[in-house]
Amino acid sequence: MKLTYLPEWQLINQSKQTFAIQEDQTSISLVSPMNEYAMGILCQVFFTTENAEVIDVSVENNSQSVVAEVNKTKKQIVIQDI
Repeated sequence: MKLTYLPEWQLINQSKQTFAIQEDQTSISLVSPMNEYAMGILCQVFFTTENAEVIDVSVENNSQSVVAEVNKTKKQIVIQDI
């Protein structure tokens, strides 16, 4: 899946888990429902951009079942089960 705001980046989902992907101009979040009213953030990927180019990427993994890994050279984000 190509990203909307950063089309040169690709998201590769290798997980068998069910989650939603939320995207904005500077981040991607993988979220899963906790109950009827709340969503839990499984992983977040943050992009630092300068002059419309990504200069840094950081990942925050909050789940014990799924993880996001970044390959900056290939401009890929890989989602995998733990």
